[in-house]
Amino acid sequence: MPAFEYIGVDAAGRPQSGRIDAPTLEAARSRLEAEGLSALRLLPAGGAVATESAAVVGAVRGAPALAAALSEVTAAELPLGAGLQALAAEAASPQVRRALQEVGRRVDSGLPLEEALATTVGELPSVLGGVIRAGLRSGRLPEVLARYVDLERAAREQRHAVRLAVAYPLLLTLLSAAIVVGLFWFVVPSFDDLMTDFGLKLPWATEVLLETSRGLRQFGLWFLGAALLAGLAVYALLRLRVPGDLRGEWLNSVPGYGHWRRNFSLARFCRLLALLLEGETPLPEAVRLAAEGADPSLMRGGRRLAERIAAGLPPAEAVQEAAGFPRLLSVVFRWHDRGPAFREGLEALADFFTASSRSQLSLLTLIFEPLVIISVGLMIGFVVLSLFLPLMKLLNELS
Repeated sequence: MPAFEYIGVDAAGRPQSGRIDAPTLEAARSRLEAEGLSALRLLPAGGAVATESAAVVGAVRGAPALAAALSEVTAAELPLGAGLQALAAEAASPQVRRALQEVGRRVDSGLPLEEALATTVGELPSVLGGVIRAGLRSGRLPEVLARYVDLERAAREQRHAVRLAVAYPLLLTLLSAAIVVGLFWFVVPSFDDLMTDFGLKLPWATEVLLETSRGLRQFGLWFLGAALLAGLAVYALLRLRVPGDLRGEWLNSVPGYGHWRRNFSLARFCRLLALLLEGETPLPEAVRLAAEGADPSLMRGGRRLAERIAAGLPPAEAVQEAAGFPRLLSVVFRWHDRGPAFREGLEALADFFTASSRSQLSLLTLIFEPLVIISVGLMIGFVVLSLFLPLMKLLNELS
């Protein structure tokens, strides 16, 4: 008979887990209910199938994973504290596991969910608290949390796409550099000895090549060590001495990557803002929370924008005066008092920024890869031509 593994809570709210034999999944669920257990997760023994939210709990870390757990427990209408502690056993991240256990204990002790999250270890971002408050106000906490998880998961996938787009050219660059160094270290010295024996008059390109090879063999390891130390020193200086805002500004100024990063942050801002406004969050607070975790200029602009709106300035004018936001956003903010139309405009604007960021990523890939290949080809062509020019001259003289 098939076996199923389950995680749930009993009538007293205590976490329970184990294995049960039943012919079907529904039969297993019915048997658990007959025994007074509410199943939080139920899947075939040894299987890899899991619910969507629980899969996210195991796959991501930090606030999105905790939001996924809260969404699953509230959607199942289980006791919140016990359900979170039961899910903690399944979390892959130690940080998420501790956060789930701590929130579960605080909720069981009588604290409201929002206060339990605010005092939870792990320093979860304030935007999660804003999303939970929006879900509680609207009475649709599971749906709001699930949308937040989907938003964060889409952002994580886009960041992963950027890493993959950069990884191939970077790997190609390292491999090509290793080939060029191998030529200078092992191949060029043989030609150096041959040309010295024949006493050939060498062209300038060959002289440069041979001198580079001699210098590399003599000082190459020292140069490599100095370069590594210099790299570590620059990295430490940037991390310890340069403020994060300034580092973010430098990244935004990188051609191609900076445009992608900017549009990516604007798309996330618009989607989060629409989600928070749907949960009846006041516009100044929603703007401030939606800007959290974005690039530094957008975070500063979001705080200024929230302050100006709270001071009574019309939102469309406040957007035009706040640094870091495009003029296009002010057009949508003219609809701030139109409810669903304003949120739909934000979602449409987010789609526009997402498409722009993807096009920038594609352009970055199309430019970067051929540039690396052409540069490597020119380098290897220079080495080969510099080596064979004297030999061709020698063959002509001998003939």
